[in-house]
Amino acid sequence: MGGQGYGERDQALLAEIYEAAEKEAKAANRANGDDLECQPRQGADSFFFFETLLDEAHPTSKLFYDKLIAAALLHAKKQRDYGKEGDPFANVRASEEWGVPGWVGAMIRATDKVRRLQTHATRGSLINESVEDSLLDLAVYSLIALVLYEQDLATKG
Repeated sequence: MGGQGYGERDQALLAEIYEAAEKEAKAANRANGDDLECQPRQGADSFFFFETLLDEAHPTSKLFYDKLIAAALLHAKKQRDYGKEGDPFANVRASEEWGVPGWVGAMIRATDKVRRLQTHATRGSLINESVEDSLLDLAVYSLIALVLYEQDLATKG
């Protein structure tokens, strides 16, 4: 991952994501009565769970894992603009104000990305956003929808 040339801002975001994941893991361990401690790795761009996979992964899988990290970075950057303190999905969850579940709101936004990709497929170009950006946004919206869907299930059952 270090070879991907993440910039300083991305490395700082990766460090924040790693710290938040470590904090969540420790809290989950305590809640489950586990005595396991998360041992942080050195380096702002290290996700130890991906590093293990990357050590022996096929080159195409390495690209896939890199895209997962890119999706995490994209979410971290955009949540600062669109989320609220305490709710990184506030902008998507706002669909609930219109009677639409948050996870469905995320899929509506994902549909916008699909339409953009359909335009590219038929016209061969896009004006405001690259195909790569649209595909990455689509992946992030799908993950947001999954999180919100699972939260809905947990509150209902």
